[in-house]
Amino acid sequence: MFEQLATTVASLHPPSPSDTLVVSCEPTLAMRWLIPRLASFSQAHPGISLHLHSAGGPLDFESAGVDVAIRRNDFFWGHSLIAEPLADEWIGPVGLPSAFDSPPISHLHTRTRAHAWQDWQRAMRAASSPERLKHLERFETSANPATPPFEHFYLSLQAAGAGLGAAIGSVYMVCDELNAGRLVAPAGFIRDGSGYVALSREPFADNPAKATLLNWLRTALTESASPWVANVQ
Repeated sequence: MFEQLATTVASLHPPSPSDTLVVSCEPTLAMRWLIPRLASFSQAHPGISLHLHSAGGPLDFESAGVDVAIRRNDFFWGHSLIAEPLADEWIGPVGLPSAFDSPPISHLHTRTRAHAWQDWQRAMRAASSPERLKHLERFETSANPATPPFEHFYLSLQAAGAGLGAAIGSVYMVCDELNAGRLVAPAGFIRDGSGYVALSREPFADNPAKATLLNWLRTALTESASPWVANVQ
């Protein structure tokens, strides 16, 4: 009788094969960095299933059914969320080698990061190194007149990869193309003062799956950036 009872209960409540986390991630970071690494995460942590939503900015966790949100810390997310730092943002001009062969250099702009070039110029001036200032002067004196901005950050990076000019890129979003030699970053990358965070309604330490994801994100972001920023840390 007890065996029959156990079998019946098991059939009513089948064991879950994995912990499932719904993750919301900024679109460009999701498309150009996170999605190419999801298979690696699954292989390393087969007991955790990630369901990805692409979104940016403020988020209602409850109505969206989201467990973890990956965001750039450029907005106020309120006092009710737990925010764990992931990585500093590193930016720099990127494009095909031909985009930098000779002036003028076409500067590509985007509405979703409207001040990206100014942020890069400000950070380069603050660094005050002769090499940084040399790169800065080259880009300022050889720039084409401003071109119409692209609607999204992702599109400006795609345009740079298509040979339309130079765009300000995040090292995380272009590292794969840099590694493959499809893009170059002749001025390197520099911190712009912003960074990425993981947001949750509960402490990450209270949920083993969330804690695992948090540690993996930090490690993977560091590994992605380190070949390109180690010389300027």
